[in-house]
Formats: sequence, structure tokens, C-alpha cells
Amino acid sequence: TFQSIGYIFDVHRKKVTAEKNFLKVALFVSYFPQIIEGPIGRFDALAPQLFAEHKFSFERLKRAAFFVIWGLMKKMVIADNIAPMTNEIIKYYTSYSGITIFIGMILFGIQLYADFSGYMDIVMGLSCVMGIDLAQNFKRPYFSRSLAEFWRRWHISLCSWFKDYLFYPISTSKT
Repeated sequence: TFQSIGYIFDVHRKKVTAEKNFLKVALFVSYFPQIIEGPIGRFDALAPQLFAEHKFSFERLKRAAFFVIWGLMKKMVIADNIAPMTNEIIKYYTSYSGITIFIGMILFGIQLYADFSGYMDIVMGLSCVMGIDLAQNFKRPYFSRSLAEFWRRWHISLCSWFKDYLFYPISTSKT
């Protein structure tokens, strides 16, 4: 939805030329690796890659395999193994002491990080094997120095989308 709205705004603002081929627009809007959690693609950056011819590259395949394996490890080994503990603590939080709840919060943060960053790595790997470089969407947010920096590094494309298509237009409107 965000990707589609961004495309419409970009065409309206004449940032990009409207694509006349419906199938190319449909490919851009429904590019499967990023459809659930992102990154939110911009037409001017993603479309040329989607429409270009790509030749097989063993180096790209190796890089893609690394991303996918690393992402699966984060998701399946770390996040999925922490989930039962955090679910238990959250479900029965009144039964636990403060230190257990605190540890549960820390574990939930790790679970959330491993789940989201693992998914992003898998998406980057799947796209890489097809010759498509997606925008970085996750940049070690837990190593941020401030809350504002954390949000800029957590879901980069979502923050950028809100800034470009919601906050700036509202703040610069004359009404």
C-alpha cells in the first residue's frame, strides 16, 4: 500500500514518469520478497532493476546465500527459540517477579530484533540472487545513541516514506 501510494505521489509530483505498461506497475507493486515487511521500494530506484535483464553471477549467488542463511539463522535459531519464553512471561506476567519480567523484556527485544533483521536478510538475499539490490532497511538500531537515531535505523524505508509522503507535505502545506 505504501509503495503504491508513493508511486502515485511521485507521478503526481512529476518525480517519475507514469509507467504506461500495467504489468510493469503490477510487478513493482507486488514484488514478492518485500511485500510483507519491506523495504518500501521507490519506483525510481527499484523499477529499473526489475525491468532490466540480469545474467547469472556466481558471486551474486554466494552473496545471496550468505544473506539467506544468516537471516534464517537469526529467525529460526534465535527468534523462534526465544519466543516460547517471552510468550510465557507475557501471558502470565502476574505470576512472575520483577527480575523475571525484566529478563523477559530483554529477551523480547532480542527476539524482535532477530525476527525483523532475519527477515530483512532473507529478503535481501532473495532479491540479490535475482540481481536486485534493495534499499537498506535495518541498520543495527540497538546500537543507536538516541531514540531518534533508533527509529531512523529500525525500519529505514518506513521512516523515510512517512517523512517524504506525510510529514513534509503536511509541514510545508499552506493551509
